[in-house]
Amino acid sequence: MPWRFAFAAEPTKEDLAFFENRIRPLLVEHCHKCHGQKKQESGLRLDHREMMLAGGDRGAAIDLADAGASLLLKAVQHEGDLKMPEKKLPQPAIADLTEWIRRGASWPAEAKTATTLRGGPITKEERLFWSLQPPKES
Repeated sequence: MPWRFAFAAEPTKEDLAFFENRIRPLLVEHCHKCHGQKKQESGLRLDHREMMLAGGDRGAAIDLADAGASLLLKAVQHEGDLKMPEKKLPQPAIADLTEWIRRGASWPAEAKTATTLRGGPITKEERLFWSLQPPKES
């Protein structure tokens, strides 16, 4: 089986923020119990981008050349015999995964796994995030 690796341009800040805010939490909550560092059902790990590209027993989990052909998307959409997780994800979560793969599946270079947390002080740019802003009366 040929490997389909795509070398994307350096991820944008928006792509990385999308990953951190929407994709990482989704993977941790719904995927890592069975496809993480401690357990890899069907030989698949979903806690590292390169391992998603390499895939498991059924092949690559993500296809950067054709997001719609990604086994991960087929599994979360409950297409065919592959239905993961057991309870189908909500449509917005599936749309986020689709968009993330379509954008090139950006993953922070320093993150070894999806459960790795970033250390250090909050940057000036991070302080602009909406949840860190003081409440305002409308």
